[in-house]
Amino acid sequence: MAQIVINEISQNYSYNIGTTSYATVAMPITAMWGPCYGDPESIVGDNGTVDDVLEQTSFQHFTATQSGLEAFTSTYRGPASNYRLAKDYSYQMAVTLLTAGYDVLVCRVCPGAKASKTVDAYAPSGTKPHITFTAKYPGTFGNRLKISLTKASNGKYWNLITYVVDASGVTTAVENLIFVFDANAATDIIPHVSEVESDFIDISTDISVDTHAFDSNGSTTVVQQLSGGSDTMTSDSTASTAWESAKTLAETRYKSAGYTETSSCKYISAFDTAPTDSLVANTQKYKEWIYNAAYTVYDLLQDKLNYNPNRIISPGWDDQNICELTNSSESVQLTEVSPLHKKIMETAFTSRCATGFIDIPKSESRQYVSNDDSKKLGYAQMLSKVGTDVLTTDANAALYASHSALFAPWGSYKYVGASKAFTASPSFLALMLQRAMILNQSLQYEWALPTNRKHNLTVGKMNYKVSKHFLDIWQKLDGVSLNAITEIPELGLNVWGNSTLYDVLPATYQALANLSTRFLVNAVEDVVYKCGIAITFQYNNQQAYDKFYAGVTPTLDTMKNVGAIEDYYVTMAADINGLDQVNANTVIGKIYLVVNGVVNDIKVDLIALPPGSDLNQYKS
Repeated sequence: MAQIVINEISQNYSYNIGTTSYATVAMPITAMWGPCYGDPESIVGDNGTVDDVLEQTSFQHFTATQSGLEAFTSTYRGPASNYRLAKDYSYQMAVTLLTAGYDVLVCRVCPGAKASKTVDAYAPSGTKPHITFTAKYPGTFGNRLKISLTKASNGKYWNLITYVVDASGVTTAVENLIFVFDANAATDIIPHVSEVESDFIDISTDISVDTHAFDSNGSTTVVQQLSGGSDTMTSDSTASTAWESAKTLAETRYKSAGYTETSSCKYISAFDTAPTDSLVANTQKYKEWIYNAAYTVYDLLQDKLNYNPNRIISPGWDDQNICELTNSSESVQLTEVSPLHKKIMETAFTSRCATGFIDIPKSESRQYVSNDDSKKLGYAQMLSKVGTDVLTTDANAALYASHSALFAPWGSYKYVGASKAFTASPSFLALMLQRAMILNQSLQYEWALPTNRKHNLTVGKMNYKVSKHFLDIWQKLDGVSLNAITEIPELGLNVWGNSTLYDVLPATYQALANLSTRFLVNAVEDVVYKCGIAITFQYNNQQAYDKFYAGVTPTLDTMKNVGAIEDYYVTMAADINGLDQVNANTVIGKIYLVVNGVVNDIKVDLIALPPGSDLNQYKS
């Protein structure tokens, strides 16, 4: 018989994990636990340096799957304890991107201290031997760790159980280890205490025998909870001291970015008046520290061998928020480019295949977001000039600005697990909107433009509406353009624009001024790099060339089939120098792409004809 089948589908966007990876987004975050870049003294001990910390620091990759989300939450355990005070939603942002279908490549930064607990062994006289349990990472999650050390019933080894005590007091065992204190009693199965590898704690001790006790009654059991872990640095007692520390940190960042006279920088000058509230001042000091940390760890992404993110963003960290420093709502004209924005542009240019997504500073006046007046350059124009005075020997230096794009304005978004909408950066909103639009089509590639700009994403209130007046200023056929997030009739909130920061000369076409072309070229560069790795250290012959060709053509064929490029041509041969001699260890490859442009301007002539007119004369 005929059947009617109704499939009931209940969508919960917040926790709907993408089935396939769409793109990888790299960014620093803060959290209460996990491997991190931190204070050298806390991470590597006394006399530690920044370089020592960087040697132990890396970006962690998490896939947009259920297992990837679980791995992320078990690695970082939750947002930093002061995220509300600092208005820092980087942790929530990373989780939200994971649930939307983006892989995330994150590096935690934390200036805090590790939790610890020292227990003395019993000694009738003299110096007491002791054992110290220290949390593996800095952060407040370390304060939730509880250890139970007990001597086995046969007296031959010690059993260490680590528990996690949650906010409600529920205790959960997470690790069970055995070891001995006597090096002579260690075996392949039962290690010495110095050889113990734990996911939660580090152990240091001067106890060298297994016959000791922990009190005069001979007790061989210790149960202790760690304490002293923090997500922030030690607070200064007065507001003026903390504010001066914050200013010093900001000056350090600006000097690293090439601003030798920091006193003339508007952001630094905004520190002239200190607040009276020490909590406000200490929070600003914390924020300046994480800005500096982010500036440092972005350099790690320039390692082309280990990292290949598609996008690099700042997780809502605005290191030029003058309005926040002065406690004013009046916007200003910025005269310097943010150090973080400089670093993102540099990292995008030198990375394997990343595009830098840059947020317009919150304090920037709308009229100076884009302005061609040389005496009052807009922020977009200042960004486009970054890199023009460096890398003069690099053949690609002319395309420096084409590796990044600018987005505006800021808005709000209800992150995964949040009870309400919080501040959201333009780059984050752009990523979410692009993902929501691409979900409407069967072929989902991060380098492909969506075929339908409609979506079902719910975004909170934007800081301001971008009218057509500003769209005409922000987006031009020549000069520098940026991408607006604004309400479009019948489309709703949308990313209106397709521009990198490349400064297009009048009467000139530059394909990489289009953001979509930058995505395409970066995708090809990623494939080329992977195929190059595959043939490295193989014989320099036609077999290697064929393997390279076979590796790159599937992606290029896909691009051609979906209409992103018209055609392509791949060639590879041995390197021949000016003396017609073959350089035996080098090959030269070239990939020619015929890239389709995008529709920017539409001009339609609507012609009204009198009755009885013959249309055939117009059809030729």
